[in-house]
Amino acid sequence: MVDFRLINSFLVVSRFCSFSRAADELRCTKAKISKDIKNLEEILGVKLIQRSTRSFSLTEIGVRYRERCELIKNQYDELHNEIVHQQTSIAGMIRVGAPASFGRKHVVPLLDMFMSQNPNLEVNLTLSDQIVDPIRLGMDLCFRIAEPVDSSMVMKRIAKNKSILCASPEYLKNATQVRVPEDLTKLDFVLYSAEHTVFNNIPLIFDSKKQLISVRGRYHVNDADVLLDLVLKGRGVGYLGLYHVYNLLRSGQLVQVLPQAEIQDKLEIFALYPSRYQQLKKVSYFLEFICQQWGEPPRWELLR
Repeated sequence: MVDFRLINSFLVVSRFCSFSRAADELRCTKAKISKDIKNLEEILGVKLIQRSTRSFSLTEIGVRYRERCELIKNQYDELHNEIVHQQTSIAGMIRVGAPASFGRKHVVPLLDMFMSQNPNLEVNLTLSDQIVDPIRLGMDLCFRIAEPVDSSMVMKRIAKNKSILCASPEYLKNATQVRVPEDLTKLDFVLYSAEHTVFNNIPLIFDSKKQLISVRGRYHVNDADVLLDLVLKGRGVGYLGLYHVYNLLRSGQLVQVLPQAEIQDKLEIFALYPSRYQQLKKVSYFLEFICQQWGEPPRWELLR
């Protein structure tokens, strides 16, 4: 029978892709971790990890073994917590991922309330605009803004990612008045860019006709918060998600540009988590809490 301690060492190593970081996490020596992995591979009779001085990767069997072990460990943790707390409280760590700007605006502000109501829970929040593999990173729940795709994970749709064009009143005072989509080409934009791609094409419907308008801008940035800051400073028009600017539109700090046009954004805001039989009570509880606070429809869609 395999010692669960060996399995835990393997799971931590695979999460960090590093024996040194796993040793730090488990508060032991790197040699101890190496010995645990070696013993586990000898017991199983298979190679779980391929490593050299420059690379680290799980074998095909290692990937499958990690996924099943994560499931077993999660179920064990849940059972242990239920017994210890007599099924009256929710406890343990919840690992959550979210896009950076969305997380800062709509997840982080809710954490204090959630944590004060649940003193036995811990939250590990990772904010990143990169598309990551939640299972590989050991996440229990991941919020994402993207086009929905087929996935082995469960997807809970939260809202359509409505986008708008907006600018500061100061910028619009001296800019060309926008009456039709073609007028957008006469304005300066602050553009989002990522991985050598500049997103300067705006798909929209105006007067019942679909159009794709290409715009220009001197500022190209890969961070939505920086983009918003530049728009607020009057550097140009921003093409931003409504969730990001709804409060600034309400306060008058930003003004919608060409409001009669409908931006055709295919992106949606949704939550991803492992298949239903893997979802832990603490995860569903956290997701339910967050969605209740956002409202239905989400508060950022209610401009009035």
